[in-house]
Amino acid sequence: MKGFNQVLKKLKKFFLENKLTLYIGIVVVIVLALPIFRNNMFLGDDYEYHMARIQSISDSIKSNIFPVKVHSQMANGYGYASGLFYPNFFLYIPAILLSLGLNIINSYKIFLILMFIFMFFLTYISLQNIFENKKISLIGTILIMLSKAMSLHIYQRFALGEFLGTIFIAPVISGMYDYIYKDFKKPYLLFLGFFGLINSHLLTTAICLIFCIIYFLCHPIKSIFSNHKKFIKLIIVATLTILSTCFFWLPMIEQLLSQKFNFTNQWTDITNFKYNIPNLFGFNHRYTARNFTWHIYAIYIYRNFFFKSKTRT
Repeated sequence: MKGFNQVLKKLKKFFLENKLTLYIGIVVVIVLALPIFRNNMFLGDDYEYHMARIQSISDSIKSNIFPVKVHSQMANGYGYASGLFYPNFFLYIPAILLSLGLNIINSYKIFLILMFIFMFFLTYISLQNIFENKKISLIGTILIMLSKAMSLHIYQRFALGEFLGTIFIAPVISGMYDYIYKDFKKPYLLFLGFFGLINSHLLTTAICLIFCIIYFLCHPIKSIFSNHKKFIKLIIVATLTILSTCFFWLPMIEQLLSQKFNFTNQWTDITNFKYNIPNLFGFNHRYTARNFTWHIYAIYIYRNFFFKSKTRT
Protein backbone atom coordinates (compact mmCIF):
# COMPACT_ATOMS: atom_id res chain seq x y z
CA MET A 1 0.00 0.00 0.00
CA LYS A 2 2.87 2.31 0.82
CA GLY A 3 4.41 1.70 -2.61
CA PHE A 4 1.08 2.43 -4.29
CA ASN A 5 0.81 5.77 -2.45
CA GLN A 6 4.32 6.70 -3.58
CA VAL A 7 3.35 5.97 -7.19
CA LEU A 8 0.27 8.17 -6.82
CA LYS A 9 2.40 11.00 -5.39
CA LYS A 10 4.84 10.74 -8.31
CA LEU A 11 1.98 10.77 -10.80
CA LYS A 12 0.46 13.81 -9.09
CA LYS A 13 3.81 15.60 -9.13
CA PHE A 14 4.31 14.76 -12.81
CA PHE A 15 0.83 16.06 -13.67
CA LEU A 16 1.36 19.32 -11.80
CA GLU A 17 4.77 19.90 -13.40
CA ASN A 18 3.50 19.13 -16.91
CA LYS A 19 -0.11 20.28 -16.64
CA LEU A 20 0.05 22.68 -19.59
CA THR A 21 1.78 20.11 -21.80
CA LEU A 22 -0.85 17.48 -21.00
CA TYR A 23 -3.74 19.88 -21.68
CA ILE A 24 -2.24 20.98 -24.98
CA GLY A 25 -1.56 17.34 -25.84
CA ILE A 26 -5.24 16.52 -25.37
CA VAL A 27 -6.25 19.45 -27.61
CA VAL A 28 -3.73 18.47 -30.33
CA VAL A 29 -4.91 14.84 -30.33
CA ILE A 30 -8.56 15.91 -30.52
CA VAL A 31 -7.89 18.33 -33.40
CA LEU A 32 -5.93 15.71 -35.36
CA ALA A 33 -8.62 13.11 -34.64
CA LEU A 34 -11.62 15.26 -35.62
CA PRO A 35 -12.37 13.30 -38.83
CA ILE A 36 -12.39 10.09 -36.76
CA PHE A 37 -15.43 11.18 -34.76
CA ARG A 38 -17.72 10.91 -37.77
CA ASN A 39 -20.15 7.99 -37.78
CA ASN A 40 -18.84 6.61 -41.05
CA MET A 41 -15.29 5.84 -42.14
CA PHE A 42 -13.03 8.21 -44.06
CA LEU A 43 -12.00 6.58 -47.34
CA GLY A 44 -8.43 7.23 -48.47
CA ASP A 45 -6.35 5.90 -51.36
CA ASP A 46 -5.15 2.72 -49.58
CA TYR A 47 -8.23 2.20 -47.43
CA GLU A 48 -9.22 -1.22 -48.78
CA TYR A 49 -5.70 -2.64 -48.61
CA HIS A 50 -4.98 -1.70 -44.99
CA MET A 51 -8.45 -2.69 -43.80
CA ALA A 52 -8.00 -6.06 -45.49
CA ARG A 53 -4.68 -6.48 -43.68
CA ILE A 54 -6.29 -5.82 -40.30
CA GLN A 55 -9.19 -8.17 -41.04
CA SER A 56 -6.79 -10.89 -42.23
CA ILE A 57 -4.57 -10.59 -39.13
CA SER A 58 -7.65 -10.83 -36.90
CA ASP A 59 -8.88 -13.94 -38.73
CA SER A 60 -5.42 -15.51 -38.47
CA ILE A 61 -5.25 -14.82 -34.73
CA LYS A 62 -8.62 -16.52 -34.27
CA SER A 63 -7.20 -19.51 -36.18
CA ASN A 64 -4.13 -19.57 -33.88
CA ILE A 65 -1.79 -18.44 -36.68
CA PHE A 66 1.02 -16.24 -35.40
CA PRO A 67 2.97 -14.38 -36.65
CA VAL A 68 0.91 -13.49 -39.69
CA LYS A 69 3.02 -13.36 -42.83
CA VAL A 70 0.47 -14.45 -45.45
CA HIS A 71 -2.90 -12.68 -45.51
CA SER A 72 -5.00 -15.67 -46.45
CA GLN A 73 -8.24 -13.75 -47.09
CA MET A 74 -6.70 -11.41 -49.65
CA ALA A 75 -6.31 -11.94 -53.41
CA ASN A 76 -9.73 -13.60 -53.72
CA GLY A 77 -8.85 -16.17 -51.07
CA TYR A 78 -5.57 -17.25 -52.66
CA GLY A 79 -3.59 -15.34 -50.05
CA TYR A 80 -1.19 -12.43 -50.33
CA ALA A 81 2.19 -12.53 -48.58
CA SER A 82 2.56 -8.80 -48.06
CA GLY A 83 3.45 -9.51 -44.42
CA LEU A 84 6.86 -10.66 -45.63
CA PHE A 85 7.68 -7.19 -46.95
CA TYR A 86 5.24 -4.86 -45.19
CA PRO A 87 5.53 -4.90 -41.37
CA ASN A 88 2.41 -5.97 -39.47
CA PHE A 89 3.77 -5.23 -35.98
CA PHE A 90 1.50 -2.31 -35.05
CA LEU A 91 -1.53 -3.69 -36.88
CA TYR A 92 -1.88 -6.38 -34.23
CA ILE A 93 -3.42 -3.69 -32.00
CA PRO A 94 -6.55 -3.06 -34.14
CA ALA A 95 -6.60 -6.75 -35.12
CA ILE A 96 -6.78 -7.80 -31.45
CA LEU A 97 -9.52 -5.23 -30.79
CA LEU A 98 -11.39 -6.67 -33.77
CA SER A 99 -10.94 -10.18 -32.41
CA LEU A 100 -12.36 -9.06 -29.06
CA GLY A 101 -15.66 -8.07 -30.67
CA LEU A 102 -15.32 -4.48 -31.88
CA ASN A 103 -16.09 -3.81 -35.52
CA ILE A 104 -13.18 -3.09 -37.83
CA ILE A 105 -13.96 0.64 -38.17
CA ASN A 106 -14.04 1.32 -34.42
CA SER A 107 -10.97 -0.87 -33.93
CA TYR A 108 -9.05 1.21 -36.43
CA LYS A 109 -10.26 4.51 -34.99
CA ILE A 110 -9.19 3.52 -31.46
CA PHE A 111 -5.85 2.41 -32.85
CA LEU A 112 -5.31 5.79 -34.53
CA ILE A 113 -6.16 7.73 -31.36
CA LEU A 114 -3.71 5.58 -29.37
CA MET A 115 -1.02 6.27 -31.98
CA PHE A 116 -1.75 10.02 -31.85
CA ILE A 117 -1.28 10.01 -28.07
CA PHE A 118 1.90 7.95 -28.36
CA MET A 119 3.24 10.22 -31.10
CA PHE A 120 2.62 13.38 -29.09
CA PHE A 121 4.58 12.21 -26.06
CA LEU A 122 7.35 10.52 -28.04
CA THR A 123 7.86 13.57 -30.25
CA TYR A 124 7.75 15.95 -27.29
CA ILE A 125 10.32 13.90 -25.32
CA SER A 126 12.56 13.67 -28.40
CA LEU A 127 12.47 17.41 -29.06
CA GLN A 128 12.95 18.16 -25.37
CA ASN A 129 16.17 16.16 -25.51
CA ILE A 130 17.37 18.36 -28.39
CA PHE A 131 16.16 21.82 -27.38
CA GLU A 132 16.13 21.45 -23.58
CA ASN A 133 13.25 23.92 -23.60
CA LYS A 134 9.65 22.90 -22.88
CA LYS A 135 8.00 25.69 -24.87
CA ILE A 136 10.06 25.16 -28.02
CA SER A 137 9.61 21.38 -27.77
CA LEU A 138 5.86 21.82 -27.39
CA ILE A 139 5.65 24.18 -30.38
CA GLY A 140 7.71 21.76 -32.48
CA THR A 141 5.45 18.85 -31.51
CA ILE A 142 2.34 20.83 -32.46
CA LEU A 143 3.85 21.84 -35.82
CA ILE A 144 4.73 18.24 -36.66
CA MET A 145 1.46 16.66 -35.59
CA LEU A 146 -0.84 19.28 -37.13
CA SER A 147 1.14 19.59 -40.37
CA LYS A 148 -0.66 19.21 -43.65
CA ALA A 149 1.54 16.24 -44.55
CA MET A 150 0.35 14.36 -41.46
CA SER A 151 -3.32 14.88 -42.27
CA LEU A 152 -2.79 13.79 -45.87
CA HIS A 153 -0.95 10.64 -44.75
CA ILE A 154 -3.78 9.64 -42.45
CA TYR A 155 -6.97 10.77 -44.14
CA GLN A 156 -6.50 11.45 -47.86
CA ARG A 157 -3.90 8.87 -48.84
CA PHE A 158 -4.61 6.44 -45.98
CA ALA A 159 -0.84 5.85 -45.98
CA LEU A 160 -0.78 3.93 -42.72
CA GLY A 161 2.82 2.76 -43.03
CA GLU A 162 4.13 6.26 -43.73
CA PHE A 163 2.14 7.69 -40.82
CA LEU A 164 3.51 5.08 -38.41
CA GLY A 165 7.02 5.63 -39.75
CA THR A 166 6.73 9.38 -39.21
CA ILE A 167 6.13 8.78 -35.50
CA PHE A 168 9.66 7.42 -35.12
CA ILE A 169 11.64 9.99 -37.11
CA ALA A 170 11.89 12.40 -34.17
CA PRO A 171 13.44 9.87 -31.71
CA VAL A 172 15.98 8.80 -34.36
CA ILE A 173 17.09 12.40 -34.89
CA SER A 174 17.07 13.04 -31.15
CA GLY A 175 19.16 9.91 -30.57
CA MET A 176 21.69 11.06 -33.17
CA TYR A 177 21.89 14.48 -31.55
CA ASP A 178 22.35 12.84 -28.16
CA TYR A 179 25.26 10.79 -29.50
CA ILE A 180 27.10 13.59 -31.32
CA TYR A 181 26.58 16.52 -28.96
CA LYS A 182 25.82 14.96 -25.57
CA ASP A 183 26.86 12.01 -23.40
CA PHE A 184 24.44 9.59 -25.11
CA LYS A 185 22.57 9.05 -21.84
CA LYS A 186 19.35 8.31 -23.71
CA PRO A 187 20.31 5.53 -26.16
CA TYR A 188 16.76 4.19 -25.87
CA LEU A 189 15.59 7.03 -28.16
CA LEU A 190 17.74 5.81 -31.05
CA PHE A 191 16.77 2.20 -30.38
CA LEU A 192 13.06 2.97 -30.13
CA GLY A 193 13.24 5.10 -33.27
CA PHE A 194 14.77 2.45 -35.51
CA PHE A 195 12.80 -0.40 -33.93
CA GLY A 196 9.60 1.50 -34.70
CA LEU A 197 10.73 2.46 -38.20
CA ILE A 198 11.67 -1.08 -39.23
CA ASN A 199 8.32 -2.33 -37.94
CA SER A 200 6.39 0.45 -39.68
CA HIS A 201 7.67 1.43 -43.11
CA LEU A 202 10.83 0.30 -44.89
CA LEU A 203 11.11 3.31 -47.20
CA THR A 204 11.03 5.71 -44.25
CA THR A 205 13.63 3.50 -42.55
CA ALA A 206 15.89 3.76 -45.62
CA ILE A 207 15.47 7.55 -45.73
CA CYS A 208 16.40 7.85 -42.04
CA LEU A 209 19.44 5.60 -42.51
CA ILE A 210 20.66 7.72 -45.41
CA PHE A 211 20.08 10.85 -43.34
CA CYS A 212 22.07 9.37 -40.43
CA ILE A 213 24.98 8.40 -42.69
CA ILE A 214 25.10 11.85 -44.31
CA TYR A 215 24.86 13.48 -40.90
CA PHE A 216 27.76 11.43 -39.50
CA LEU A 217 29.86 12.20 -42.60
CA CYS A 218 29.30 15.92 -41.98
CA HIS A 219 31.07 15.67 -38.62
CA PRO A 220 34.74 15.07 -37.80
CA ILE A 221 35.64 11.40 -37.26
CA LYS A 222 36.95 12.37 -33.84
CA SER A 223 33.50 13.44 -32.64
CA ILE A 224 32.11 10.02 -33.60
CA PHE A 225 34.80 7.65 -32.35
CA SER A 226 36.74 9.59 -29.69
CA ASN A 227 34.46 8.68 -26.78
CA HIS A 228 34.78 4.89 -26.48
CA LYS A 229 31.95 4.54 -23.98
CA LYS A 230 29.52 6.31 -26.28
CA PHE A 231 30.68 4.28 -29.28
CA ILE A 232 30.20 1.00 -27.38
CA LYS A 233 26.69 2.16 -26.47
CA LEU A 234 26.03 2.88 -30.14
CA ILE A 235 27.19 -0.63 -31.10
CA ILE A 236 24.94 -2.12 -28.41
CA VAL A 237 21.96 -0.09 -29.66
CA ALA A 238 22.61 -1.20 -33.25
CA THR A 239 22.97 -4.85 -32.17
CA LEU A 240 19.79 -4.80 -30.09
CA THR A 241 17.89 -3.15 -32.94
CA ILE A 242 19.05 -5.77 -35.44
CA LEU A 243 18.29 -8.69 -33.10
CA SER A 244 14.92 -7.39 -31.90
CA THR A 245 13.67 -6.85 -35.47
CA CYS A 246 15.04 -10.05 -37.02
CA PHE A 247 11.56 -11.63 -36.86
CA PHE A 248 10.69 -9.27 -39.73
CA TRP A 249 13.82 -8.80 -41.83
CA LEU A 250 15.10 -12.41 -41.77
CA PRO A 251 12.02 -13.85 -43.58
CA MET A 252 12.15 -10.90 -45.99
CA ILE A 253 15.80 -11.54 -46.88
CA GLU A 254 15.07 -15.25 -47.27
CA GLN A 255 12.39 -14.44 -49.84
CA LEU A 256 14.61 -12.00 -51.69
CA LEU A 257 17.38 -14.59 -51.96
CA SER A 258 15.12 -17.42 -53.05
CA GLN A 259 12.71 -15.77 -55.50
CA LYS A 260 12.38 -13.01 -58.08
CA PHE A 261 9.96 -10.17 -57.57
CA ASN A 262 8.79 -7.30 -59.75
CA PHE A 263 10.55 -4.69 -57.65
CA THR A 264 13.91 -6.50 -57.95
CA ASN A 265 13.83 -5.83 -61.69
CA GLN A 266 13.31 -2.55 -63.52
CA TRP A 267 9.53 -2.57 -63.87
CA THR A 268 8.96 1.18 -64.07
CA ASP A 269 10.65 4.35 -65.22
CA ILE A 270 11.87 6.52 -62.36
CA THR A 271 11.28 9.63 -64.46
CA ASN A 272 7.55 9.01 -64.07
CA PHE A 273 7.93 9.88 -60.39
CA LYS A 274 10.33 12.81 -60.52
CA TYR A 275 9.55 16.03 -58.61
CA ASN A 276 10.88 19.52 -58.98
CA ILE A 277 12.91 20.62 -55.95
CA PRO A 278 10.45 23.46 -55.06
CA ASN A 279 7.63 20.89 -54.92
CA LEU A 280 9.48 18.85 -52.32
CA PHE A 281 9.26 21.80 -49.94
CA GLY A 282 5.96 23.21 -51.16
CA PHE A 283 2.40 22.84 -50.01
CA ASN A 284 0.74 21.41 -53.11
CA HIS A 285 -1.37 18.47 -51.94
CA ARG A 286 0.15 16.21 -54.62
CA TYR A 287 3.62 16.56 -53.14
CA THR A 288 3.31 17.55 -49.50
CA ALA A 289 2.59 14.03 -48.26
CA ARG A 290 5.61 12.70 -50.13
CA ASN A 291 8.21 15.23 -49.07
CA PHE A 292 9.92 13.02 -46.45
CA THR A 293 8.31 14.94 -43.59
CA TRP A 294 10.89 17.68 -44.14
CA HIS A 295 9.58 19.81 -41.27
CA ILE A 296 10.99 17.34 -38.72
CA TYR A 297 14.46 17.58 -40.25
CA ALA A 298 14.08 21.36 -40.52
CA ILE A 299 13.50 21.63 -36.76
CA TYR A 300 16.62 19.56 -36.15
CA ILE A 301 18.75 21.65 -38.53
CA TYR A 302 17.39 24.82 -36.88
CA ARG A 303 18.51 23.48 -33.50
CA ASN A 304 22.01 22.73 -34.79
CA PHE A 305 22.65 26.11 -36.38
CA PHE A 306 20.81 28.54 -34.12
CA PHE A 307 21.04 27.03 -30.64
CA LYS A 308 24.38 26.37 -29.04
CA SER A 309 23.99 23.69 -26.42
CA LYS A 310 26.06 24.06 -23.28
CA THR A 311 26.34 20.28 -23.10
CA ARG A 312 28.15 19.85 -26.39
CA THR A 313 31.45 18.04 -26.14
